[in-house]
Amino acid sequence: MLASFLRWNRKMQRVLWLIVALGVMASLPMAAERWQTEQSSGGVEIVFDFADLLVLSEFEAEPQTFMDQELAAMQGAGVTTIAIYEATLVEMQQTGHIKLYTPLEAALLEGSSWADPDTRHTYLLFSGEQERAALQPIIERYFASLDVPVHRWDVDDRAGLRIEMSQNAAQQLPMEPNPLLLDRLHGMGFQLAARLSDRPQLDMAKTEEMIRMLHTYGVRTIIFAGQAVTGFTDDAEEHTLTAMAELMNEYGIRIALIETDPSKPQQKGAAKLAYLTDYEAVRLHSILEGEMFQSPATLSDRMVLAVTDRNIRMIYLNASIQRDTDTAFLKNSLFNMRESLKGPDGAVQRIQEEGFRMGEAETFTVADFVPADKLLKLVVLAGVFALAALLAGMFFQWSPLLVFVGGLIGGAGLYVLSPMLLLQAAALLAAISAPSLAVILAIRTLARKHGREQGFSSSREGVVEQKGDTVGLAGWLLIGAPDKGMASSWLGAVGLLLRTVAISLIGIIYVVGLLHTITYLLAIDLFRGVSLLKLAPIGIVVLYYIFFRDELSLERIAGRVKAILMANIKVVYIVILGIVGVVGLYYLSRAGNAGTTLPYERAFRAFLENTLGVRPRTQEFLIGHPLLIAGAYLCLRYRKGLLLVVLGVIGQLTMVNTFTHLHTPLDISMLRVTYGVAFGLLVSVVLAGVLEVLIRSWRKWAHLFRVF
Repeated sequence: MLASFLRWNRKMQRVLWLIVALGVMASLPMAAERWQTEQSSGGVEIVFDFADLLVLSEFEAEPQTFMDQELAAMQGAGVTTIAIYEATLVEMQQTGHIKLYTPLEAALLEGSSWADPDTRHTYLLFSGEQERAALQPIIERYFASLDVPVHRWDVDDRAGLRIEMSQNAAQQLPMEPNPLLLDRLHGMGFQLAARLSDRPQLDMAKTEEMIRMLHTYGVRTIIFAGQAVTGFTDDAEEHTLTAMAELMNEYGIRIALIETDPSKPQQKGAAKLAYLTDYEAVRLHSILEGEMFQSPATLSDRMVLAVTDRNIRMIYLNASIQRDTDTAFLKNSLFNMRESLKGPDGAVQRIQEEGFRMGEAETFTVADFVPADKLLKLVVLAGVFALAALLAGMFFQWSPLLVFVGGLIGGAGLYVLSPMLLLQAAALLAAISAPSLAVILAIRTLARKHGREQGFSSSREGVVEQKGDTVGLAGWLLIGAPDKGMASSWLGAVGLLLRTVAISLIGIIYVVGLLHTITYLLAIDLFRGVSLLKLAPIGIVVLYYIFFRDELSLERIAGRVKAILMANIKVVYIVILGIVGVVGLYYLSRAGNAGTTLPYERAFRAFLENTLGVRPRTQEFLIGHPLLIAGAYLCLRYRKGLLLVVLGVIGQLTMVNTFTHLHTPLDISMLRVTYGVAFGLLVSVVLAGVLEVLIRSWRKWAHLFRVF
């Protein structure tokens, strides 16, 4: 019965490969939809935070003149949009529209030198009649909504208000945007973006008035301030997010989704609001105040990379001031910001050279020309389970049929629980299975083509034998005469790499096909399991190399496990294990945009980015691909080096990981992988030459080190 079952599984492998191929073909139309969606948005917007300019103006002798000059300079450098917040009393004072007074100052203005210590009201005077006419209704309406009395307070011929709330409490409360400021900025030719906050007991009637006013000034984008979007707090009881979405749809206003680290949450309610507005949304990258003091070249590189590499369509610039430690004078970052934007090396021209238009950000137009995408995804899911079954068959010949059927049943159950979770889990399974299977097949090819490499069954390899003995490293150091020429061995190794890359591409195509919707493009939904993807293929391939590559029976595999567990541990092994652990932690720390880098690595990355336009992954072209080719080269020429092929899995999983950054355009990711393979081939030539020199030199002296 067992023999019959094994025969069924061997026959099943061809069927599984056919299902894998069908899954690839089913993924292609959905990948085409994503590519067309990515091409539909070409407008990029440079936004500056006006609140920061107000703060900087407080350090100037003539603040209004300073602001006018700086706004004009920004416009000349390429800033197209000014972000304005809901008005506060402090902002009205900074813009010169009102003047705030403490109770004592108010008493002095009234001709008294004494203020009632039991009252701490807020006093203000308007700069003129125009300011009073525009701002008094806003102030009175807002504080009336808080049940705070507001009274007329005039001094001589100046009109003002007295608010029965302490200045510390009143001055930062958000009201509707300042119409005088909107007039000023709009008159200068800037586009405007609104920064709105959330608040409890949101009055939707007043919110509609505010949205209508913003619309008259051409506001097209809301960049929500704080931890939540407007309407989130009361949404559960009052459905305020739905009401907010209806207003935004009516007035043609979209949401800006602020880019965050994947480990940090998005603004609360942002995903729902984007859904309710039919994903009329753009991605926004913010450069924080302190970061604006970086060099103009660094800032320019960052902005260009955000647009080209992560589908960012709004760049949000801040500004700040700091003390120069050399001169002791205060300096702001505005000059630095302008230099990063203008000129041939500035971000504006470089972004335009990449084919984008500067001006107004554009949302994506979702391509939807595949009529049966749900049916196609079922075929892709079957392909994923078939791929996992083929991988399982590399370890246990009896397992492919069971794994495939089990995957189908488990997938059906997970679909009932959550269709999205099923797609994300399947994408992760494909991303892990493809590079693992690709490298294991490379190992099997090399082992079968030239017989088993001297390894666990050899007393010369330096690892545990079946009997549990341990020996030295002579198996690696004592290399005999070559079997093939250098050129033929290298070409054979290159062919093996290309086949391995092709199998890894299956996982890439599956990930793109399963997770191709607009929510992933906007980074509302993310690929889950990046850390597992970076570790699991390495663990799977190492497990295969240690226990399964000799195709032993389960009894002999169990004996090998026992031998390893019972082996005498030497201090050198503990040291090696510690080194491996440190390297592994550093390897994981490199994940993400903020990953740990080596000294000068960022400069090297910038050089590659500026030279090639798209930076290949260093883990591909400097580590993974060269090691796989070098290992295959040694195997074909000397029947050694299979362990290097195992390490080559790093390059394969990094390729797949590139495409799990679902907000990165497909053509950029594909070009990155192509560069990785091409430069990996060049590096492998150097590495193979170095190994050849070392081997030829070592063979002359190897007899001196047999004691190892």
